[in-house]
Amino acid sequence: MKILALDTSTAVASVAVLEDEESMCEITTGLQKSHSEMLISIVDHALAMAGLELKDINLVAVGRGPGSFTGIRIGIATAEGMARAINSPVVGVCTLDALAYNACPQEIQIIPVMDARKREVFCSIYSPKGEQLSPYYNLRPEDIRHICSKDSLFIGDGLMPYSAVLENSLGKLFHKGPRALWFPRAYTIGLLAMEGRIDGQGPVQPIYVRASDATLLLRDKGRNK
Repeated sequence: MKILALDTSTAVASVAVLEDEESMCEITTGLQKSHSEMLISIVDHALAMAGLELKDINLVAVGRGPGSFTGIRIGIATAEGMARAINSPVVGVCTLDALAYNACPQEIQIIPVMDARKREVFCSIYSPKGEQLSPYYNLRPEDIRHICSKDSLFIGDGLMPYSAVLENSLGKLFHKGPRALWFPRAYTIGLLAMEGRIDGQGPVQPIYVRASDATLLLRDKGRNK
């Protein structure tokens, strides 16, 4: 099976082409432009490096969040458009699941934290083998102490602004993972799709965890009337 996988849930874009479990090509890059401006060209480049065309793909997999609202929408729309063009299934994979999976196995539980802006993070708790142990949360970083009672490996781009906050609130329970584990990898998205750790076949439903900024703004305006 040949899989095209992509993730645009963070400030990093990741695209991979897999044949079964083998990576034929993976491109992960920080964005100088928006996801919408660069994603198609990254996909085209990854396919060319793998020696394939889009029509050769059997399955399209995409990160469905949580993360950047705009990035998630762009990723899903692109994945569904490509899948429709080649009459291929499209599946969504949770980006927190992908972060945890990429860090396995560990000796302690894993807590991916993704920057949700507004001084908040998206997170969930996973076993050392990657099984999800909690719901998906949207919390202030200092409030993670209320759900974390064990030594935990923290990974994800939420560490960039909040490492000090987490260390101060959790003390010895906080273990900071290496930067290589802070961003979702499209290769891992593809593996999880192949293993069936998905939300079903299209249309892909995004995981937002909280309402978008636009929705929150409209809600606040309604309350102030």
